[in-house]
Amino acid sequence: MIAADGRVASHREGYYEDAQPGILDGIRAASAASSRATLHELSATHAIVYPRGATGGTSMRLPILVLCLLFAGQAVAANASAPAPVVGDIPPALVGKDRDGHRVDLGEYRGKVVVLTFWASWCGYCLKELPALNALQRQAGDQWLKIVTVNVQDDIADYRAMMRQMRDYALVMTRDASGDIAAGYGVNAYPNLWMIDPQGRIASHHVGYGEDSLNAIIDEVKRLLTIEMERRQAIGASPAAAG
Repeated sequence: MIAADGRVASHREGYYEDAQPGILDGIRAASAASSRATLHELSATHAIVYPRGATGGTSMRLPILVLCLLFAGQAVAANASAPAPVVGDIPPALVGKDRDGHRVDLGEYRGKVVVLTFWASWCGYCLKELPALNALQRQAGDQWLKIVTVNVQDDIADYRAMMRQMRDYALVMTRDASGDIAAGYGVNAYPNLWMIDPQGRIASHHVGYGEDSLNAIIDEVKRLLTIEMERRQAIGASPAAAG
């Protein structure tokens, strides 16, 4: 359902049977110049930041791993009684309050692809991911895509400073002051991104951020939207719907 040359053909409001190319290719356009300045600084490796400056990866030494586990102890303890969601699950819906004080309920975004990411101000790669996600949201619009960002346990002064810097962002931005929301998702490293399909189920989970991350996110959004549009068309073409 995507144009062969990968270009945006048109912009439309509402849902039409022939609307897929414009919607999906509009998302691809978000990987253009507005985010290129952010991405070119990243290394080719996938960067993961552990709480409060600890580093991680496949070559992590044991002392650093122990330190990371100590910092993440509260989340680990919470997850012992509430396992983190996995692909196919419907995740916890309540993810805090937005900048206007309104409760954010992921259930209200059914029918859209939801990108949910957990971040902190001390996480350098989070601060590279957020501008790229903002560019994606602006280019794609919010008819079919909603990007929600959850700040985890920054103190109030740091959080307010970050909100001032990102006051023009198109993202839904909430704060998890206690860490309980992040714990419900089993978050203990950052950035920590969850892709939720239009039916409200987890489609994928990504930890860390690297040079290829934005393109991977865009491709996943396109895949999920294509599935959703084909599902809607099938419902519309079914004998029950026709009757």
